[in-house]
Amino acid sequence: MKRLFGSIVVSLIVFALLCGSIAANAAEGNCPDWESDLSHGRAACQTGKYAEAETFFSRAAAESIDQTQAATAYRDLLWMQITRWTVANGEPPPNEVTFAVLAAYQVGVDAHDPASLFSQALVQRTMAVVDAANAKASLSAALDLLAQGLALSPDDAAAYWLRASVYGELGEQQRALEDFNKSIDRAPKSKIAFEGRSNVYLKLGKQELAESDKRTAQSIDNRTR
Repeated sequence: MKRLFGSIVVSLIVFALLCGSIAANAAEGNCPDWESDLSHGRAACQTGKYAEAETFFSRAAAESIDQTQAATAYRDLLWMQITRWTVANGEPPPNEVTFAVLAAYQVGVDAHDPASLFSQALVQRTMAVVDAANAKASLSAALDLLAQGLALSPDDAAAYWLRASVYGELGEQQRALEDFNKSIDRAPKSKIAFEGRSNVYLKLGKQELAESDKRTAQSIDNRTR
């Protein structure tokens, strides 16, 4: 498993820098409760009181008066979860978090924009990784967002790959296989899709097909991921 950052210290520094970079945005809000909860959440996180920080950030998200405030609270909540994982496990979470953090910078969810729906689905998928206690709820939310997005953009190969990974996490391997097939049909040089389908074939006991997809994935240049 590759690391997102070089060490726990680097991860925590990045978190601190992120908090500082969005402080100005928070100051522009005109909701005292939102500002207070966000401030208290950051202070709790800095002292390792992660459960308390989660309560404050979640409350700030609920108190948001617009999508920008909601996105700010959600970013802080996501980074708190990443930091808590890092401290507990001695290393940062899996690589998917890199992309989810970028997706979290989307300002809210636009129900008419597939990219917005897909990016927030990715955030929910990653929250299932860093917050195992609520994994099923996060994965369910991801499926709902993906269904909405795919209804608007039915040929998005990356979205089918993401939904396949969600089904895989839920143990629904046949559905995962169907979506990996759709992803590969639309992007036949997607290394990550062949890797994912290979893993599904292994779980379904189809060794030869798994090996075939593994060889195909190895033959594809990494730049096509």
